Amino acid sequence: REFGYGTYSGKALCSAETFVPETGIYLVKFAHINDSAKLIIDGKDQGIRIAPPYCWQVVLEAGRHKLELEICNNSGNRDRNLGLPAGIIL
Repeated sequence: REFGYGTYSGKALCSAETFVPETGIYLVKFAHINDSAKLIIDGKDQGIRIAPPYCWQVVLEAGRHKLELEICNNSGNRDRNLGLPAGIIL
């Protein structure tokens, strides 16, 4: 039985560049993350979120910026698809 990426457990790093037209306070928000995420902008750690809302309020200067999102999950994806107990088990 082949599971593909739906069963992946571990860390993924996504990156993109963006241009900010003027210096200000911005809200960086992601809608579809299920476990934990760390935002890095221009090499500076902006913090980790472990539950919704996955958003960060950041001050950005005008210009180009590199955004990196490090997403981590646990073995729940694999375990649920294999019919194994997942989550908090009492």
